[in-house]
Amino acid sequence: MSEPNITPLFGWAGPELAREEVAKAREAGLVVSFDQAVESGIIAKEGNTGKPTLTAWEASKKVLGQVLPAGRQEIGDCVSWGMKQAGEYRHLIEIASGQEERFRRWFAPWIYATSRNQIGQGRISGDGSLGVWAAQAVMKYGVLFEDDKDVPSYSGSLARQWGSRSNVSQPVYQKFFGVASDNPCFCVEVKSVDEAVKMIRDFRRPLTIASLRGFRMEPRNYKGYHVFVPSGTWAHQMCWIEYNEDLGALYRLNSWGADAHGQPLNGEAPGGAWNLLDDIEYEFKNMDVECFALVEFEGQPTDPDWHPIRDND
Repeated sequence: MSEPNITPLFGWAGPELAREEVAKAREAGLVVSFDQAVESGIIAKEGNTGKPTLTAWEASKKVLGQVLPAGRQEIGDCVSWGMKQAGEYRHLIEIASGQEERFRRWFAPWIYATSRNQIGQGRISGDGSLGVWAAQAVMKYGVLFEDDKDVPSYSGSLARQWGSRSNVSQPVYQKFFGVASDNPCFCVEVKSVDEAVKMIRDFRRPLTIASLRGFRMEPRNYKGYHVFVPSGTWAHQMCWIEYNEDLGALYRLNSWGADAHGQPLNGEAPGGAWNLLDDIEYEFKNMDVECFALVEFEGQPTDPDWHPIRDND
């Protein structure tokens, strides 16, 4: 995929609005910090306990029989895709750890619409949203599943229609609010590379990450892994789903399809590459990062469903 093709896929609304909205959310008590989450017991350790821990993609294979197919956004709705993919991996980790729920894929346009309109109050006229709005949206309005009754198939035009600011006062899809409300996902703000590593390594909580950090499309081969090379500016949201202690990196999953960044070298989830911690530290310190860990998801209670999903991507 070449640079001219990816520009329409950038949908993070940018650092100025992000700073303003994150500050408002903190002041109103709408976001919880990493320290607050640890001290209050909101998150409990699942990873670094001396027992072998499945990687995110191994958890997917255990639950589904395959690695979760990578998403492919069509417009600047990356904020919803970064949240969706992090949330789906959190759900797979929960089920693989013994939680009795059935895995169901999240519907990105619902996150896009509720983040832009119910939380953001229609302040964005073109494509785009914010990570803090998406975090508040899944906490307050819950998650709509792709296989919920009457939910249409994803397309860029559908996402743009659902995200229209005409939905602020008169939601066209009012019937889905009651459906999604049973499935909220609690999110916690993360503000440093150290907190990000702990969230994934110790607590097994994937993260959604937005900033202006860009990368070369083709990762480099470093120590036997595909590693992202920082380059240029992307107003974009993705997610971190796994930690590699030997490499010193988090796995950054994109939403531009399984072949966007070449094929992984070690069985990782297609559609991303490893992100070195030194690069992440620079990003946190210099790029107005919006980062939220998906801590607890209320899925559909049932016996775990250990069957492969149908790959629609």
